[in-house]
Amino acid sequence: MSDAFRTALIGALAGIMGAVLGGFSSYLVQKENLSHEDRSNLTKTRQEAYVTFIDAVNTVTLNGARLTRLGAAAEATETVRQEAIADREKLAPALERINLLASRQVFVSTVPLMEHVTRLVDVIIANPPDIQVQLRDLREDINAARSAFINQVRREIGTE
Repeated sequence: MSDAFRTALIGALAGIMGAVLGGFSSYLVQKENLSHEDRSNLTKTRQEAYVTFIDAVNTVTLNGARLTRLGAAAEATETVRQEAIADREKLAPALERINLLASRQVFVSTVPLMEHVTRLVDVIIANPPDIQVQLRDLREDINAARSAFINQVRREIGTE
């Protein structure tokens, strides 16, 4: 082999190696960017699911507060009962989204909250004689369970 051929070959190989290394590093950067974008999208989707769930819980809780304010007015309480049933049904898809998207710890933190909310709707429907006392106690339980859920969410998304 002549010196000119070797020089040309080394130059060509260096160019090829540079292109391969440049392409590979570009691939790694793109892959990392996509991975970061996927994580960001998942975080955003989770946050939307958490907000939807809390909004649904708040709506049911507000129905309990409204019933407390309305007292025993029959037509008003019947309207609140029907709304409470409809609002409880909206919780199921919100809870299912959390089950699909969230960590196990966040999903587990929904259990006490759902138990209290379900009990709240049951009390609204049953309208027992001591409904005012039961509603007040349940709102306190719901507020505590909601705070525990929100704290778990904050730990998961890194804002606590």
